[in-house]
Amino acid sequence: MSDSVTRINTALEGRYRIESELGEGGMAMVYLADDLKHERKVALKVLKPELAVVVGAERFLAEIKTTASLQHPHILPLYDSGEADSFLFYVMPYVEGETLRERVDREGELPIQQAVRILRDLVDALGYAHSHEVVHRDVKPGNIMLSGRHASVMDFGVAKAVGESKNPGRETTVGVALGTPTYMAPEQAAAEPNIDQRADIYAVGVVGYEILTGRPPFSARSTTGILAAHVTQAPVPIGERRPTVPERLGAAIMRCLEKRASDRWQSGSDLLGVLEETLAPSTSMTPISTPAISRSRVTWRRVPILAGVGVVAIATFMAWATGLLSVNNTATSIRIESSQPLTTAAEMEIHPAVSPDGRFVVYAAGTSAGMRLYLRTVDGGRTIPLTDDSTAVEEHPRWSPDGNRILFLSGGSAMTVSALGGTVTRAAGPGVEGSVTAATWSPDGEEIAVVRSTSLAIVSLDGGVERAVAEHPSEGLTSCVWSPALTHVTCVGGNPQYSSPGPTFGNLAPSSIVSINVDDGTIREILPPVAMNQSPVWSEDGGTLFFVSNRDGTPDIYSMSVDENTEPVGDPERITTGSNVHSFSITADSHRMAYSVYTAEANIWSLPIPVDGSVGLAGSTQLTFGRQIVESVRPSPDGAWLVYDSDVSGNSDIWRLPLAGGTPEQITNDPRSDFGPDVSPDGREVAYHAFQDGSREIFVQELESGVVTQLTTGPEYSESYPRWSPDGSSLVYYDQLPRDDRGTWLIRRDSGGAWGEPELLITGARLTNWSTDGQYMTSVGASVFDVETRQIRALRSEAEGEIPGETYWSQDQSTLYFKMSSSGGVVEIRSISVSTGEERMLVGFDDSRRVSLRADFSGNDDRFYFTLDDRWSDVWLAEMTSVDGN
Repeated sequence: MSDSVTRINTALEGRYRIESELGEGGMAMVYLADDLKHERKVALKVLKPELAVVVGAERFLAEIKTTASLQHPHILPLYDSGEADSFLFYVMPYVEGETLRERVDREGELPIQQAVRILRDLVDALGYAHSHEVVHRDVKPGNIMLSGRHASVMDFGVAKAVGESKNPGRETTVGVALGTPTYMAPEQAAAEPNIDQRADIYAVGVVGYEILTGRPPFSARSTTGILAAHVTQAPVPIGERRPTVPERLGAAIMRCLEKRASDRWQSGSDLLGVLEETLAPSTSMTPISTPAISRSRVTWRRVPILAGVGVVAIATFMAWATGLLSVNNTATSIRIESSQPLTTAAEMEIHPAVSPDGRFVVYAAGTSAGMRLYLRTVDGGRTIPLTDDSTAVEEHPRWSPDGNRILFLSGGSAMTVSALGGTVTRAAGPGVEGSVTAATWSPDGEEIAVVRSTSLAIVSLDGGVERAVAEHPSEGLTSCVWSPALTHVTCVGGNPQYSSPGPTFGNLAPSSIVSINVDDGTIREILPPVAMNQSPVWSEDGGTLFFVSNRDGTPDIYSMSVDENTEPVGDPERITTGSNVHSFSITADSHRMAYSVYTAEANIWSLPIPVDGSVGLAGSTQLTFGRQIVESVRPSPDGAWLVYDSDVSGNSDIWRLPLAGGTPEQITNDPRSDFGPDVSPDGREVAYHAFQDGSREIFVQELESGVVTQLTTGPEYSESYPRWSPDGSSLVYYDQLPRDDRGTWLIRRDSGGAWGEPELLITGARLTNWSTDGQYMTSVGASVFDVETRQIRALRSEAEGEIPGETYWSQDQSTLYFKMSSSGGVVEIRSISVSTGEERMLVGFDDSRRVSLRADFSGNDDRFYFTLDDRWSDVWLAEMTSVDGN
């Protein structure tokens, strides 16, 4: 029996005793339990801990009691509810049978009469609840119990308790939407505040559609895609999916699915009459009047964008995607009229580029181990691979001005291929500065600008003559575009990992946007690196620069007016809100835009260290849950806690999780993004790095008092990943900026608690963890650093294609544990003997659905702790007009 079950049994001792686990929902664990007082079997539902802390006991218990007031034959009653040892629970009858979800998963589409009986019971129950001013908000097959020939609805009040939690908006960040995306009404998807009974009617329509056809009206691989469909797509008529569905019944279901709440059935009683007619012996029915739905174009109403009330980012994105937000008053002023997904494959689809005439989109698709370019027409049609190489990483496609060729990056070179596919030609290869990291066409199509690391050069396509232009003092130039006036190349400076499909793709580290004069090499900083600034795009007249930034929160599109010298004129204007755009491109006439929407999750998992042999992920245990990204995790020295960074509350903060079981606790709560925590040996402080004024700085926070001390300052360095010495007197950290003294630094604290000046320990290497005795440190790649002699010794040689990760010591200092990945996507945790160099593979990340992309991991002598990632990106297409209608 699990630790959590033991704790629940202890907390409810004398009242209930858990026998077995029945299942898990989005909000609660469900157990079969004995009601000891009444000697009966009950269904005991325990709210998930991470959700319980967000909702709060008072609100939850007040709303769950809603069910107690509902007395109806098709509503499962509430027996009991309460709080015990931080657990929030409620008790309902144990019904022998199955959920509608289980039946549909097993049988697919149901016999029509059976489906109608279920819908009749469902609508009857909802109609009763609505008459008592109770809205369910989460109607779905998993909340409908089937027993014999009847259906019963359960979990009234749960969704409302979450929706009106003590921390509005936080509920979505722990993985629970206010409703279930597949069954959400458009107004729920758009986060409208006043949800009424008509949202339940819409969900009835989705359920009815699914049980009659075997699938819901809308499906997509990502939550974003499903919510988008509810708002922007018309469902295929149910009769097309199953012609035997009676016309009147099909029309009734389709009316439930109307986008406008006012166009649906307004009450359950009206719909109930149609369902009862369907069950009657007579087949004579009068037609139902249903507003016509065009599957090619639907005119949508204006959905309000709610500011400052914790609205789900996806919901605000949906409002923008359907043309409800327009560009502010800038030099090139446009309005987004409509938007729809162009791709929905179960892979990363990134770097979309729309052709000059707006008829085609080329994009990169695949994984970090392999990406390929694909071409697709904007009206759908067949997806065409542009090259024959399925093993390379092909990225950043760019259309030639005449629309005949595609420029892209692959294998460290800039390549070109016909827009129809075929032979690939190298336009520029690697140089002494390194691989090509960016390439863009000149507006006349006669030259390309290429970047190798920080160096910009111009290459003539007529003879391949190359001319050096400028050197930029950053950690790399990427995503370059040539200005329409031919005078400047505009690039992103810093954070090259954002756009590269590797382990840290999409990270939000600060970056600048710079403009480089192609004649004299003059560099102008258009946007400073105080936020993430990416994907610059020029307007046709060169008077407006569009870009993606998180300067006001989520990644959104901004526009900024510039003069002929690319000097900013005024402040940037925000175009979208909560869109989560990664990159985009627009046609020359600004009438069409292709963009990618990127979403990622990373949670903490744990696995026992195998004594013999090696293991896969089958025995791993998930420790954190929900919609969040965890980058770094470490156990506390006493083994009582895990400390980690998480963006579950919006920006990234430091959290800790009791390893004995319990609820995560937030340690930092500031506007900075905090990463890489490490607890001091005495357990009283936590060190971490945070973004401050565009650079990474080191901070130490007292856990009890919350007092924060900043140890480093200034933009000339980028300090990160502090690690405590075993005696707590020192911290080491790594400077990430490319410079002569880039490496690992040491800062000491005297007996009075004052911190001294940093000193450079070693250049080049990133030292990661101390040995128990404090004499040695590990370096990324399984090397040992002697702190006294300041010499480093590699225990192994890296094979070609290997990418070294985090390393830590065993308690007795005899062994190093390290993480290793390869360019082919293989990820492993290995051990190596410090004395003999004997190496052993311990863990193979063998589940393609659960990948571990980051180099970070940690552990002790018993268990490993690491993150498993789920990330996806789809390409969308938007139609736009200028605000004057042109």
